[in-house]
Amino acid sequence: MAEYFYDDIVPSQDEGEIRNRITVTRRGGDPQVAEDAASKVAYFLRDYTQSDLLILTDADSLARAQFLLLLYKDPHIRFSSMVVDSRADDQWPAALNLEIGDHIVAQRFETSAIIQDVFVDGINHDISRDDKSWLISYALTPMPEVSDWWIVGESVLGIDTRLAF
Repeated sequence: MAEYFYDDIVPSQDEGEIRNRITVTRRGGDPQVAEDAASKVAYFLRDYTQSDLLILTDADSLARAQFLLLLYKDPHIRFSSMVVDSRADDQWPAALNLEIGDHIVAQRFETSAIIQDVFVDGINHDISRDDKSWLISYALTPMPEVSDWWIVGESVLGIDTRLAF
């Protein structure tokens, strides 16, 4: 995995991102609800709804609701964005090859070490001829912290792995 040196990385631990009752409804299906009682006691009710989704079955809608609940029922430190000066430290190859959907490891060591696996969700180029700068901003989403990922030839869906979206 390539190493990226950033100029700014933004951590967030916003309780506004907590969701402890999630309703997912597929197009033509029944609402499927996943909720966490302990999270509701600690952070009050935080509803989140997705509807009219192109999901095949109600069981898949429920799996999506459960997966989202797993991700958002508790507050976590999340890196939301990272800015790279592609001209500094010869970052051109790494910075320009990073694409939406790529997995990287974000690290911050300013006050305390924070290391997080993240996905790149968005890319923005800010080019200034006057300042002779080229900053690339990456929107980031943390990788889910779950240990039961599907393994080819070993895992059985619903037995020792979960459906993820």
